[in-house]
Parts: sequence; C-alpha cells; structure tokens
Amino acid sequence: EEREQILLTLEMSLKDMDFYDEQGKPYIVAVGLGGAESHNDIIGHREFMRHVRALGFKVDIHSGEGGDCALHRKTLDEINPDRVAHGFSGFSEGFYFSKNIVMCPLSNLLLGTFKGRPEEHPVFELLKTGAPFAVGSDDPLLLGHTLSQEFAFMFAVAGALDKDSFMQIQKNTQQRVLAPEICDRV
Repeated sequence: EEREQILLTLEMSLKDMDFYDEQGKPYIVAVGLGGAESHNDIIGHREFMRHVRALGFKVDIHSGEGGDCALHRKTLDEINPDRVAHGFSGFSEGFYFSKNIVMCPLSNLLLGTFKGRPEEHPVFELLKTGAPFAVGSDDPLLLGHTLSQEFAFMFAVAGALDKDSFMQIQKNTQQRVLAPEICDRV
C-alpha cells in the first residue's frame, strides 16, 4: 500500500544523515494530505497521520477548499492537523481552523474552488477582524503565480491592505510556519 511505502521511506530517511542539514535539522518537517476532498477513507488518513506524528513529523492538510463545511469539520476533528491550507468552506457557518490556517485567495479563484466574487473571499473577513492567518501561493507550478501575486491580488481587491496589515500577515506567517528555524536561515 502507498501509505506503508511512505512510512517506510520516512523511517529510512530519519536514519540517513543526508536527511539533515548542517545544524542537524531535518529537511522534511511535515507530511501533507492534499488532493480531492472526498476523504472517503478518513479513518485510513487518521491512522496514517498518527504514524506520521509518531515519527516526529507535523501534519499539514488541504481541507475546506473543495468540500462542504461538514466534511471540513469532520476532517479536522479526525486528523487534528498542525496546519490547514484553505479552510474557507466553513466560513458561511461561522467555522474556521483558527490554530494555523493558510489562505490562498487568488489560487482559489483561479482554480474555481471559491465561487463568490473576489471581494467576498473569507480572507478579507479575516483581515477585517484581525484574526491571525498566513497567505500562501498554493499551486505555483500549476497556476504560474507567486506569493507576491497573492498579496498584489489582496491589495487590489481589499484596498484596505495597508503596510501595517501586510506586516501583520508576514508576522502571522512566520509564527505559523511548520519549521520556524527555517525563517532564521532564509
């Protein structure tokens, strides 16, 4: 099974010195769950991520982008991720993953996963309320856009995204990165 092969590869990698940088920090710090959000095998995903955590890795999932709020909530309850990308499907019901969310509004619009008008994207509500979130570019190779373009999009649509808001989002992003020591090395 694919999950067993991934776990075996991760276990072997942990024993390989090439897996670590010169400070002894691993190059891989998290395992992600992406793809279509049917999550038909949520129990299998949960057990797989339990093993991933036991190896010392963090869990990063895409959720709340293509499924409804109930599926998004169930996924978060079952997997208990360290970080969630997207998560906007719960906003209409007052639910979002406040622990560590990465919003990708331009990507959501380009992929057609967010169906509203650009100014209706939940990232702008988060911005208004001051709720902490990070901004990501999600699929730069697929969509050909950058993190800078995500921010440019937010500036163009929100109008209220001033320097202070931008700096707060940057601070939030650094606080929510899964490998904070990387920020010191970049």
